[in-house]
Amino acid sequence: MICRHVAVILALAVVVGCGSDAATFGEGGAPAGMSSAVVGVSFDAPLEGQVDRLQIVVTADGEALLDEAVDTDGATPIEIEVPALEPGTRLQARVVAFRGAEEVLRQVEMTEVMLGRTLLLAMRLNDECVPATAHRDVSCSNSTCRQGVCASPFVDPRDLADYRADWATPPSGSCGVVDAGEPIAVLGAEGDTFVPLQDGQILRPYRGLQGGMHFFLAVEASGIDDQSAVTHYFDKILATGRESSVLSVAKPYVAESDGCHRLNLAYVLPPLEVVGETMRLGVNVSDLTGNTGHGHVDVVVGEPIEAEH
Repeated sequence: MICRHVAVILALAVVVGCGSDAATFGEGGAPAGMSSAVVGVSFDAPLEGQVDRLQIVVTADGEALLDEAVDTDGATPIEIEVPALEPGTRLQARVVAFRGAEEVLRQVEMTEVMLGRTLLLAMRLNDECVPATAHRDVSCSNSTCRQGVCASPFVDPRDLADYRADWATPPSGSCGVVDAGEPIAVLGAEGDTFVPLQDGQILRPYRGLQGGMHFFLAVEASGIDDQSAVTHYFDKILATGRESSVLSVAKPYVAESDGCHRLNLAYVLPPLEVVGETMRLGVNVSDLTGNTGHGHVDVVVGEPIEAEH
């Protein structure tokens, strides 16, 4: 993938660019005794042409390194190189995306730089995080929206990859062409084969001996990297607007002749009276590119199946 090169050189020698033009330290790591990072900003396919400007703020232990407006086509990845820093320095990147004067979305990521490494702090701007069109509340007070769900902005540096020039190039997955457009996610019913759920379908949960209720779901996905896929699923009671917490599963999808599936995911219902309610079940599926697809279905919670004593 060809990255856009945007040169923004400040007093602290922060450079916005792409590929080898941006990486002063290269892929071998930061200078001896020091640390560094590259912030990479990329976009979900539905945001292409919907974002024309980014306000990018990068700080190190609260001190501003970069506060710059960058014009963009909302498609081509952008890199911001961070200069050599002392190991353990807290690095924060905040990106606010605009279309004209209108704010589209914002995202914050934080980490700590590590001795001798040039970390990649990748920020994927997802259409699922656009408040005007999101399928759940993504205002995310005291957190950030990532892959359509609210999450802590801090990422353990041990979970980050080292910078490489081809970071924005998607992997070759077995679940369709990755990053060629919006991934597709479909919710299905319990079973050994995938059968999609239908709006209005009655789902009968299982009730355990202690009164808790759950049922099993399946997900079919395409356009993702099957090995790095993460599945986030959640619900909303339509009559009240009450939203559940998000459950996340980081397990590979199984590529089969009729699609890529995750079967029999356990879903625990909230400890409230939900029998007879119409519930919107939602799922977001993302992979290491950050590309995210969403699916949802409106089901009716039926009478529970009681556990045998």
